[in-house]
Amino acid sequence: MPRPQGMDTQSRADLFFLWAIVAAFAICALVGLHLAFTSSAGAQTVNHGVKLDVGCTGIDELALDASKQFPGQETRRLEGNEAAAFMAAYNALPPVSDFVATELLIVFHERHKATRIAFFTNGCAVALAMVPIDMVRALLRKTQGASI
Repeated sequence: MPRPQGMDTQSRADLFFLWAIVAAFAICALVGLHLAFTSSAGAQTVNHGVKLDVGCTGIDELALDASKQFPGQETRRLEGNEAAAFMAAYNALPPVSDFVATELLIVFHERHKATRIAFFTNGCAVALAMVPIDMVRALLRKTQGASI
């Protein structure tokens, strides 16, 4: 196929280089938005949420931060058998995941029809997830009974 007039090898390389810079910038912007949205540096995306690798943030500290950042929002704390039952149901949702958590902090955002769930193991936050509020309420009804 004949090369278009004025399109030599060097200008093709320049065009590819420009495209690569634009693509890299777009990817960095998307990653930055994702990190800003989940409020955690050093995040790695997984099936149902974002695994954290930012040191140890305890449930009390995160609950206090959530009450300051989202005043008036309903929160729910699950521990022990409640947390185990919720995690079994949560991990069974497609795509199947294998999060392990002994404590959960759920912040309900009614206006956005979403929840933020923080997963804790050994007293430290290990993952965050944004889950539709209807799905979380259904899981809570299924695992906690009529107390929801």
